[in-house]
Amino acid sequence: MAEWRNKKKCCIFAANNSEMLNLLLSILSSSFILVIFKIAGKRQFPALLLVILNYFSASFLGYYLAGTNPTEVIQSTDVQWIPIVLIGSIFVFTFFLIGETTKKSGIAVTTIASKMSFILPVAVSFMIDKNDTVTFTKIVLIIAALVAVLLTVYKKNDKKERSWLFPLMLFVLLGLADSLVKYMQTTHIKDLQSSSQFSATIFSVSAVLGIVVWLFYGAERKKIFKPSILLLGLLLGVLNFGSLYFLVNALNVLQYNNSIVLGINNLGVVVLSVAIALVVYKEKLMPINKIGIALSIVIVALMAIFV
Repeated sequence: MAEWRNKKKCCIFAANNSEMLNLLLSILSSSFILVIFKIAGKRQFPALLLVILNYFSASFLGYYLAGTNPTEVIQSTDVQWIPIVLIGSIFVFTFFLIGETTKKSGIAVTTIASKMSFILPVAVSFMIDKNDTVTFTKIVLIIAALVAVLLTVYKKNDKKERSWLFPLMLFVLLGLADSLVKYMQTTHIKDLQSSSQFSATIFSVSAVLGIVVWLFYGAERKKIFKPSILLLGLLLGVLNFGSLYFLVNALNVLQYNNSIVLGINNLGVVVLSVAIALVVYKEKLMPINKIGIALSIVIVALMAIFV
């Protein structure tokens, strides 16, 4: 009996380590996506061209890891095309919007516009995932995470900043996309191969839609073949694929606290993105932002313990 208990503890410990590694990789990937857009903004690279290149890179990586190709996926009867096409369409629009917002308003503003949306997939997780039950502790941690995000990236009104419409659009669209991802993870994605194929198929849809938009992009089309833009776009695709692939894997590893996993992922991206903005790009922080960062670190630690 004692030996069986020890084996069970080892399995649980291994699962938690696997989940935390996937979470860390997802957080790193998502955070450096914003850095790529910041670099692109400084060099005046067209965001849409980077987005198109990124989707080809991301889909290729996904098909390679899944050991399949687009033809086999199209011929498959198991592919859930409606949610995949919806997610892919949202990705095209919001990725372009994130790129433009990052160039105009900085990493911190873009982070709050996108990462507050995690409350929507958390609510979906509570509704559709029988393993993710609502508890008082989870609700307190999620509310505290929202407060921490607000404090961390709060800024005074600036005439140069976008109107409230852009943050609202990012909140709704990214929240919808993440909710659909959570739905697919709960109902269809249960292993590494299906996770890779799911990610690749979404990015393929996004690539096709991106090309349609690209055809109407005028003279800017020629810039896609510049080596610097090509390299940055392909690197962006690797990061984009990693942000989705590793998150889905983290959700699969520990199914009983998916809402907390989503909270850690989003709050982790906020903290790391703001840290990069502070250290690398010398973006200034107000005292309230520093309080938010400290609170975020505490909440992430608590969430990690709770998981």
